Amino acid sequence: MKVLWFASWYPTAIHPFDGDFIQRHAEAVSLYHDVQVFKVVRDKEGSITNHVVIKENERGRLRESIIYYYSRPIAVQFIDRIFSQLKYTRLYRKAIKEYLHTQGRPDLVHVHTGMKAGLLASWLMRRKGIPYAVTEHWAGFLPEADKRFEDLPAYFRYGWTRTIQQSKGVQAVSTYLANDLKRLFGKQLPVTVIANVVNTQVFYPGEARDTITMCFIHVSGAAFQKNSMAVIEAFSILNRDGVIARLKVFGSTQELLKEKANVYGLADSITFYGEVPQPVLAAHMREANALILYSRYETFGCVVIEANACGLPVIASDIPIMHELIKEGENGMFVKSEDPGELATALRSFSESPTTFDAARIAKDAGSKYGYESIGKIIGDWYKL
Repeated sequence: MKVLWFASWYPTAIHPFDGDFIQRHAEAVSLYHDVQVFKVVRDKEGSITNHVVIKENERGRLRESIIYYYSRPIAVQFIDRIFSQLKYTRLYRKAIKEYLHTQGRPDLVHVHTGMKAGLLASWLMRRKGIPYAVTEHWAGFLPEADKRFEDLPAYFRYGWTRTIQQSKGVQAVSTYLANDLKRLFGKQLPVTVIANVVNTQVFYPGEARDTITMCFIHVSGAAFQKNSMAVIEAFSILNRDGVIARLKVFGSTQELLKEKANVYGLADSITFYGEVPQPVLAAHMREANALILYSRYETFGCVVIEANACGLPVIASDIPIMHELIKEGENGMFVKSEDPGELATALRSFSESPTTFDAARIAKDAGSKYGYESIGKIIGDWYKL
């Protein structure tokens, strides 16, 4: 099939890690189908262009067109957004028309995250009758999120709702997210659950790990959702109790976490790396003993399957979505949410018996279930419904 992808989130030179999980979906699907991705992004600082520039990448059956545009900042925020949105829409429509002229009619448009890119899919359907499907990832659909769909401006909710309800099909990355989409957009909304993917060419097992000094990895920023402060607090308890362990923290906006670690005297136990490319993260995972993910909520948790693909078990907060990814004692263990003391106890217990997990089996299961070949084929079959 020939499929157009309209991505609300996608990696760019301005935001290199924004929606990288969507890019991995595109790579997986391109094993079986021709995929053209369009991403239009505002270059607010003019770091790349003071007008418009298009960057294109092509590998195999995947072609990415990233369109950067500059819209002069206007002091009145509402007016600034209007002018920027008008330029965004004009450039997106121009790219679509050029694609139709040179490449012909696609079989389907696949929207990743309904707003804003879904508005273009709806426009194209009305204009040319080309159907579109939507994949949703956003944690704001969950009732426990700190930034929720219900809190968005009315016009934004209306546009998102129309995008969802007029689509040929809707896909969510987890059953937990699918249920909330039905809660918000109608109980009769058919939602197909297809998981995220892991690149097993990047995430794979390494040599035997050191079991004397435990090394844990935590991937996140200081966002409310990730509850990273609790991880730092748990390590302070381990340190107080004389448990020797190291923690590597990856992700953005870590200054508050660093300050907290310094207050607890953990400078020698915790290392902060910031955001890094996936191959770098994978190399560190191959040297670690377990991943810690102590989120308050998630729609999936890509880092779980990435760690598993490296053979790492995951020590996770006991929240509903994690039960779709983790089996207690097989590829991870659960810890009561919002309780750093319980997390510290779990880390201590793991440190005493890390070899109870079969790394080779964990990696094999993750690769077969979430690898590109498996998920790419599932999405391709979904396209034909």
